[in-house]
Parts: sequence; structure tokens; C-alpha cells
Amino acid sequence: MTEPTGFSARAPWRTGLLSALLTVTLSACGGGDADPTGGSDNTAPPPADLADGGGTTGTGGSSTPTDPTDPNATLVPDPVSTLNASIEDRRIVVLTWPASSRATRYDLYWSPVAGVDPQTAQRIANVTSPFSHTEVDGGLPYHYIITATNATGTSAPSGEVTVTVPPSAIQGLSLTAGDSVVDLTWSGATGATHYLVYWSNDPDTVLSSGQVIRVEVPALTHSGLQNSATYHYRVSAVGAGGEGPVSAQLAGQPETP
Repeated sequence: MTEPTGFSARAPWRTGLLSALLTVTLSACGGGDADPTGGSDNTAPPPADLADGGGTTGTGGSSTPTDPTDPNATLVPDPVSTLNASIEDRRIVVLTWPASSRATRYDLYWSPVAGVDPQTAQRIANVTSPFSHTEVDGGLPYHYIITATNATGTSAPSGEVTVTVPPSAIQGLSLTAGDSVVDLTWSGATGATHYLVYWSNDPDTVLSSGQVIRVEVPALTHSGLQNSATYHYRVSAVGAGGEGPVSAQLAGQPETP
């Protein structure tokens, strides 16, 4: 076909038409990598909490470990700072101690020998301060420690305290009166280092009269007495823990043969 006269094969209107068609086609296809406003380059980045492949946020979520310095963290009780022991009524050990932080229970351990070990010592569970240990033998030493416990566990033991119980009351006191003399005998007491013999002519002042004789063995011959006068006696044993209970009272009257 013969082009109309006066038109060139490269007419400007044809070139413009081809350029417009090409622009429309590329826009409809997303623009490819060549289009800075579209295509795959326009994809939004992944969320920050998924970018590292984890399932928690940057704060760590519930997986954050407990701070060991947190004052509200559950801990075992502090050890009991001081354990005290004293003697009451010459035959009872009274133990006292201050409260331990976070403790809900205390267990007392005792032994007749030093170096109390909770694994082998005698245990008295769930005690409160003050505690009276009554099942003790006179004249013997007792060693104690105490531990504090709560739902989490048990504290280290307290320091050890030692107390020696005074001797028990003497047994078997007997009296024989003679010429200006009274003989006394009794059974020895465990832990006794000596004995005190109280005496008086007045039955109501035997302990308060100030008349006392110390002896090292469980016997006394009280001589130089007045015949036909009455003498009243009580005896106690003394040891490392102090003086034990005094005996019941006996009376005797020396006589001329």
C-alpha cells in the first residue's frame, strides 16, 4: 500500500503512540524491578518480633529469669543468730532465741557430747521460744543447736550452746544418833563434786540459819553435839551446773549411852 503523500515512515505521531502503549502495558504488569514504586521492591518488611526467628518480643516475654536479688524471691530462712540456754528450778533447761527471717518452724537438736550433728542428734520438732527441756539428767552437760524451716527449705544450724544441769536431789539419806554425835549417809549423785549439809536445832530455819557443812563424799559424822537436843538436817549435791535440789528433812537426837 502506498503511504499518503506528505507523510514520513517515521512520523512523530506514530512514535508517540508506540511510547504510550508501552507505558500502559508496563504499569498494568506491576512495573517489574525497573519501577521504583511497585513490584517486589514494594513488599513491607517482616515484623520486628519475627525477624529474628523467635516467638517472643524483644523484652524476653515470660522467659525472662527471676532476678536473684529480688527481695520477694522465695528463700530459705536465715540461721538463728543466737541460741541461749539457762537453768530453771535447778533441773530444767530453758532455751530462748530471736526470730529468724522467713521462718515458719524451728527444730531443736541436742546431744550429751559436743559437736551436735542434725543427722545423728536427738531432735525436738516444732519448738517455740522460750522452750523448756525437762527430760534431762542431773549433773550432765547438754549441747544444743536449732534450725529454722519454711516451705522452701531449712536454714544452716545455729551456733552451739552448752549447759550443765545441776546434780539431782540426793537419794537414800539416813541418820543415826549416838553419844554427842549424828552420823549421816546418802547415795552419791551423778555429776556431784561435793555436798552441802544444812542443819539447825529449829526445824523451820534449817536452810536459813547459815549453818552448813561442806563434805566431799556422801557421808558426814557431825560430832560435838549436845545430848538430848534435836538436830535437823537437809543435804544437797553441787556440781559444774550448780547446786541441785535439797533433800527432804531428817532429825536426830544424840543420847548419853
